[in-house]
Amino acid sequence: MGSRSIGVRWQLLQGGTLFSNLRLKYAQILLSDSDSIDRAAIAACYPAVRRERLTRRELRSTVLRLGESLSRLGVCQDDRVVAVARNSVEAVVAALATAAIGGVVLSCAPDMVHLPFKCR
Repeated sequence: MGSRSIGVRWQLLQGGTLFSNLRLKYAQILLSDSDSIDRAAIAACYPAVRRERLTRRELRSTVLRLGESLSRLGVCQDDRVVAVARNSVEAVVAALATAAIGGVVLSCAPDMVHLPFKCR
């Protein structure tokens, strides 16, 4: 390990950044058109024996509609969206829609939230 790599590590420890302009658009990659557009993208089973399945086409359509709605509500790039939601298809759709417009999703399961937060 040379002195240059130690210097880079020291700068990072002091608050420096690497690849500061790098943006990863994972929602765009996950929702892109592909040969497998009609294959299952999400399958969920719920306790009441309710099953839900979305194809890539259905997922993309749902995510784009929700993303447009979030944009109309004023959510934009680098905004943080907090979701108190159970693990569900809807939570995945909300996270992908937020990411698709450049937002950041912060999520918490409802059973992890304390009563005062629920009452606000």
